[in-house]
Amino acid sequence: MNRDVRVKVDMGDRVIVFNAAHPPTTADGKAVFDQLETEVTRVKALAALQLSGQAAARGAVAFKKELRSGLQKGLLRFLVRLGEGAVAEIPELAHRFVLPKIHASHQTFMTAVNTMLADVNTHRDAFRRLGLTDQLLVELTGLFGQYTKAIEQRAASRQQHVGASADIEASANRIVEIVERINGLTQHRFRREREVLAAWDSARTVVTPGGKPTGDATANPPAPSGPGAEGGSKQIA
Repeated sequence: MNRDVRVKVDMGDRVIVFNAAHPPTTADGKAVFDQLETEVTRVKALAALQLSGQAAARGAVAFKKELRSGLQKGLLRFLVRLGEGAVAEIPELAHRFVLPKIHASHQTFMTAVNTMLADVNTHRDAFRRLGLTDQLLVELTGLFGQYTKAIEQRAASRQQHVGASADIEASANRIVEIVERINGLTQHRFRREREVLAAWDSARTVVTPGGKPTGDATANPPAPSGPGAEGGSKQIA
């Protein structure tokens, strides 16, 4: 959840608190506040989903790096040496067993490993004679499968994060729109109660760092000047 979204959600929370202190007296008023509560709950759930996607993506990246490093330094290096040794018996394997560079792309790495594993399975007996046991092959295949799965998980987590981010932005903007509707009802209801309207104005004011107002799409106010000009605030019209 970015800063612009956070201040909108904080505003929604304050308006909900105001509503609890001054419950609507009409069905229309209650309905619009219910919409606000639903939207605030939704954006918070989406934010949790976004964080989950970020954490899952980071975990998948770390695990993928660990797996690839282990393969490059261990079983894959061993397999390349066996492949080079197999050329004497199977000349067509020449130049097919090459250890991928450590900074090669994931696609290049996976293509190279898949090619070598396919050649091993095609010439299984020859590789057994060179020392590649069934157990080692199963272990290598399993580790490579985990690597492939980690890449897929990172892609899925990234998609989850991007999707949640877009939904969060849209939901935060709906919060602003709902508060704009509530404002008209509240201004009318409490038109003779200045203290209540002051509390309402405080609830619907969006305070933004850097003097960058958020909220409705009205024209920006003049930039503040002088001491204390770093921050800004805006009321939802």
